[in-house]
Amino acid sequence: MKIHQSLVPIIQFANSVREQWGTLVTSGALIGCLGIWQATGHSLNPSVYWIIAIGGLLIAFYLAWNEQRIEKERLIAANEKSSRATTVEWKELAERFKASGSPVRADWHCHRLNNQTTYEGWRFSGQSGSNCETLCRYAGKLLLKSPAILPQIPDSSKQQSDMALCWLFFLKENYRATAPLHPFAYPPIGDDGTIYLSEAISSVAEVSARICMECAAKEL
Repeated sequence: MKIHQSLVPIIQFANSVREQWGTLVTSGALIGCLGIWQATGHSLNPSVYWIIAIGGLLIAFYLAWNEQRIEKERLIAANEKSSRATTVEWKELAERFKASGSPVRADWHCHRLNNQTTYEGWRFSGQSGSNCETLCRYAGKLLLKSPAILPQIPDSSKQQSDMALCWLFFLKENYRATAPLHPFAYPPIGDDGTIYLSEAISSVAEVSARICMECAAKEL
């Protein structure tokens, strides 16, 4: 008879309880103590056996539950370990950035009014920009899978749905990788008082390759 999938965990738990209970109530130490007690002329009230049976059942339930808890925690830990970014992945990504080809620039534009950001965005420019953008997207995904780096990731990175932007904000906020496009001029101000800020990462691949190696070192 085929067992419904939802019943399998229940049956497994019941079997574990049965095995634990059988081991407890038939243990050599327990049987030996009862035998010695009776052999020395003492009698046992039948209620003692009921107490042993019920007490053993309660302990068996706990042991079976604890066994499943430990196994579940082991599986969760194994899954987290297998899904975390590794030093090897960061090193491989660094090499891919180095081999990505022509220089690619990433421009950051931000509009602020009354010290509040009204617009913020990035734009890639240069040859092979799409390839570099793809690598940045992969780097952003690795960031969120790197437990040693995750606490250092700024909110501006974590809030991005596009992982390429997650990586660019990480470079900007954590490594000051951007430089003003007009370093010797005041930011332009619009008629409504909006301040227009513009900065750029002049060589995304070169900077990213270096930072990937630093990330690799942190994950050792």
